[in-house]
Amino acid sequence: KYEDTLFLLAMKDGTIRAVLAYWVDGTTVHYVTMDHEQKQMPLSSLDHSLSERLNRERNVTFRLPG
Repeated sequence: KYEDTLFLLAMKDGTIRAVLAYWVDGTTVHYVTMDHEQKQMPLSSLDHSLSERLNRERNVTFRLPG
């Protein structure tokens, strides 16, 4: 069994998603779910500070543009 790095994306509505990968294209966040599905959401719906804190607490490098 191999361990993937999981990133935590915290939404402004309180939802937290564990994802395998994420990237930002313009004002859209694309991400890959645990089921390897590619999804997207508006960058504006992401709680940047909480996402950064949750990942930092787990020693996971998490960066967003801007």
